[in-house]
Amino acid sequence: MTGEHMAFIGLDTSKFKISVAVADGERNGEVRFLGDISSEPASVAGMVKKLAKRGAKVHFCYEAGPRDTPTSNFEGPVLSRLLTVDETESSIESPR
Repeated sequence: MTGEHMAFIGLDTSKFKISVAVADGERNGEVRFLGDISSEPASVAGMVKKLAKRGAKVHFCYEAGPRDTPTSNFEGPVLSRLLTVDETESSIESPR
């Protein structure tokens, strides 16, 4: 065991908002709903900075919708770039 603290951030994206939840990395860790943010890139960047300050290695996970259906203000690859900062990892989960 490395002793490194991890946090898993789940994002539920839609056209106007993103719902954010965090799960602590240890087994049986607490899961908390943090709230909703605007789906604007500046709001996402602010959320990433805030979560990265907690000192944990942060893993983001969200569901990527179909590419031809505009379900958010930006496509999956753009969101992935916004979530990628030092000490973070991002994974995109396909709905199918």
